[in-house]
Amino acid sequence: MIDVQNEECSKYLDSLEPNAFHSCITDPPYELGFMGEDWDRSGIAFDPEFWSKVKRVLKPGAHMAVFGGSRTYHRIAVGIEDAGFEIRDSVDWVYGGGFAKSHDIGKAIDEHFGKKDERKPIGFKNNAAKKDGSMIERDSYDGFRKNPGGLEEHKRDPYERAPATEEAKKWEGWDTQLKPGKEPIVIARKPFDDTVAENVLKHSTGAMNIDDCRIDTEGESFHAPQSDPTNREGEVGTDLGFSENSVEKFQESQKASIERLREKGRWPANVILDPAMAERLDEQSGIEASRYFKQIDPFFYCPKAKRSERDLGVENNDHVTVKPIELMSYLVRLLTPGGGRCLDPFAGSGTTGMSAVLEGVGATLVEMDSHYAEIANQRVQYAKDNYQRLREKIYGDPSNNITNEQTEVNDHNFW
Repeated sequence: MIDVQNEECSKYLDSLEPNAFHSCITDPPYELGFMGEDWDRSGIAFDPEFWSKVKRVLKPGAHMAVFGGSRTYHRIAVGIEDAGFEIRDSVDWVYGGGFAKSHDIGKAIDEHFGKKDERKPIGFKNNAAKKDGSMIERDSYDGFRKNPGGLEEHKRDPYERAPATEEAKKWEGWDTQLKPGKEPIVIARKPFDDTVAENVLKHSTGAMNIDDCRIDTEGESFHAPQSDPTNREGEVGTDLGFSENSVEKFQESQKASIERLREKGRWPANVILDPAMAERLDEQSGIEASRYFKQIDPFFYCPKAKRSERDLGVENNDHVTVKPIELMSYLVRLLTPGGGRCLDPFAGSGTTGMSAVLEGVGATLVEMDSHYAEIANQRVQYAKDNYQRLREKIYGDPSNNITNEQTEVNDHNFW
């Protein structure tokens, strides 16, 4: 069952029974005052008392995945640790689609001298920003070029402008921030008294679902070594004093290891890339990472949520920080046992709930804004009503025949 609660999360957590949830997957405020919004500067994500409330309702050994901003991640992690959680790891979601939210020094200097309005247009920017902070690519607004007034009415200034003062010219090209290219995710675990094995048997928590989150090796090229690895020149292993029998056994062992890797996939890493960043990494790193594997280890690839995905089940999902379903599904699957229950105290527009539907687990979503809580309800209902089609769309798995009546999803080799 997936339920959406339109409540203030801290108060709602007080009403829950202890040890009720198998995991917590959430995207809290980053406490940056995003777009001047009060919800992003309340301090709740830094507060150990709040995370203590989360810890109370999680089962012993339950994991959390908590997103953070690159500037404030440390404060969120410290709040979680001070609440008594063990920090187990951090995952970086790396993407190429971010844009710099910076402060143009040349423009600021012109404004300082009262010359801001004298900066003359010298061409259109490559892209423009909406008022909600998201980007509109050039192709999307070329039609407005003949009517700049209409464009400026709906978007921020689309023009590149020349400095108006000599002082501004000296500092043209200087800004105050780098372009954001990642979001860190805290991986934490509620402590437990037993061994991991005993805790897993008792609460179904304490471990991660590694095999169902392994990375597909399709497209990678492998080759078995021709000699013992101690032979750096690639000569026959027997030249180094090894018997032909030992070299043969070694080669057979390596071939068997490669076949097992092809069948099971690679161990999931603590880096998640979008396709653009993965392509750049491939270009920069070359094709040979070792003598046995001709390509670098692949990662789980996940881009930012497109508008078509954001609006699934609703006319207009206007939430400003929508996470992709594929990413949240991956985290839900990694940390939540089949048939378990996941908590999201900062539900936003309900992506964690949609992911829980796809992964066959229960979830409680808490969202204090009634507008977004309604959007979350509609998106979760859409996932329930369109389970098979959504799985195919998100996972690219048209051969999957699992129905929404089933509570456990076994085939996760789509990554």
